[in-house]
Amino acid sequence: MSGTSGFLEAVFPGDSQMARMMRATDWSATSLGNPDEWPDALKIPLRMLLTSRFEMWLGWGPDLTFFYNDAYIPTLGVKHPSSLGQPFREVWREVYADVAAQVEQVAAGGSTWNEALLLLLERSGYPEETYHSFSYSPLHDASGAVAGLLCVVSEETERVINERRMAMLRLLGGGMVGLLHHDGGTAFGADHCAVLRQQHLCLGLGDLHLHAGSFHRLSAGRHLFPLQSQCPAPVRHPDRIRTFHASDALYRHMAS
Repeated sequence: MSGTSGFLEAVFPGDSQMARMMRATDWSATSLGNPDEWPDALKIPLRMLLTSRFEMWLGWGPDLTFFYNDAYIPTLGVKHPSSLGQPFREVWREVYADVAAQVEQVAAGGSTWNEALLLLLERSGYPEETYHSFSYSPLHDASGAVAGLLCVVSEETERVINERRMAMLRLLGGGMVGLLHHDGGTAFGADHCAVLRQQHLCLGLGDLHLHAGSFHRLSAGRHLFPLQSQCPAPVRHPDRIRTFHASDALYRHMAS
């Protein structure tokens, strides 16, 4: 037993959550078989993955059996821990079509790079707008054939959305001059609808909303008052309404 334990610790080194989970997994029930039958071409990058603090996942074999490290757990969300040992196409079935061509490119010996790629991941139980910069690199077996794939990834969701919010606030803020009402509210016109439409989102800015095509005015007391006009092109999201609460800066600008 101690020999088996020592062997597993050599294959899955460290005391990270994923190293412990991999040591406890019955790999004989997967397409990979027992770890003592695994080639060094798999064990070496796997040790690198487990001892790295950078987000990584690794797929091995025809199904790209899925391994990942602790740093990648937040990206998986509710898909952790059930994703371990599953085929890659099943782990990320909702976006597999978006990356399938890149997987084929790696299988042919190439590599790929994506910067802040939009992926609608279902890691929280529903489609979620996320952005990731990542590379796919081939893993070769002893014969030189491509036998797996290594992905090094950095999630960019917070940065991309924050930059988009700030850009929208600057555009909206630039159009506020001369639009303040005597009660401290602000009327929204077609130009402002166009700014929101360019963001491809239906945004709830604090207490500022555009819905069903109606203009609304944000009063100094932060209440909604419908105006008697219609947005010429309603701002909609095809699947759902997304609400961000990053509007205090806009509100302070409007009410100042």
